[in-house]
Amino acid sequence: MAVSYFKDALHFIVCRSGNRSELADEWLQQRGLKVKNMVGGMIEWVRR
Repeated sequence: MAVSYFKDALHFIVCRSGNRSELADEWLQQRGLKVKNMVGGMIEWVRR
């Protein structure tokens, strides 16, 4: 599917520690998508 199909939606990016999702966040933003990275990933989410 073309990236333009997803440009209007907000996408939440999550990984275990937040490192890979930060890279994915930057990559997707460069392509025009609206994204939010969950800083600290699932590890931080479980701690809270």
